[in-house]
Amino acid sequence: MPKGGVLILDEYGTSKWPGETRAWDEFAASRRITSGVKRFAFANAPGGYVVKE
Repeated sequence: MPKGGVLILDEYGTSKWPGETRAWDEFAASRRITSGVKRFAFANAPGGYVVKE
């Protein structure tokens, strides 16, 4: 993914489907990505996004 690219995590933080959260957290930890998942301020559901630095 190029710098400035956006990764959408539509199921992040959802207990009903924990696989996406686990997969991203493991991937980020293995690559020392510390920026964290940002939340959509307008959404009332879990999910979020990451912008590549």
